Amino acid sequence: MRRPDWKSHRPLIFRKDGTGYCHVFGKDYRFHHDEKEIEEMKSKIRFSGYHPYVCDEEELKELERHPVKVDRLFDKLMAEELGRMIIR
Repeated sequence: MRRPDWKSHRPLIFRKDGTGYCHVFGKDYRFHHDEKEIEEMKSKIRFSGYHPYVCDEEELKELERHPVKVDRLFDKLMAEELGRMIIR
């Protein structure tokens, strides 16, 4: 089975206890489910040329089991990101 190709997206993963984590810029980051903290991390990711994707551990496992879903997700997120950039 091939591994998912996350291309330029970086997942911010949340656990059931409300804590989150991500691995970007060669480092592991941990945070709480705080909108300000999430937006700051998403902003840092975007500034570095990547695209953030917020999900929970179950969704991440599902995506890892079905790499074609990652490809579809990539298309969806790119369209959303383009819309976000145009509206700004």
